[in-house]
Amino acid sequence: MFGSNVIGAAPASARGHYLVVADIEAARADLLRRSVEIGEACHDAGGVFHRSDGENRVSGAQPERKSYASFATFSDPHRNRWFVQ
Repeated sequence: MFGSNVIGAAPASARGHYLVVADIEAARADLLRRSVEIGEACHDAGGVFHRSDGENRVSGAQPERKSYASFATFSDPHRNRWFVQ
């Protein structure tokens, strides 16, 4: 849910939000057009969605465009962290 005064959590405390899209490159381009600072698309060479330590992370979308295999990250205006997957 989005909105002001919805929860009492401190800014930048929310982690693990996912924005699941059909085309990560198109979604990333759309966010960039809207002035959202978003990281480059990347994928895990080991086949896992992502690891928090960044191990095996490779720049660019997953070459075969497998479902849930590519991601990029951004922070919202409250500095909460999001994954675009």
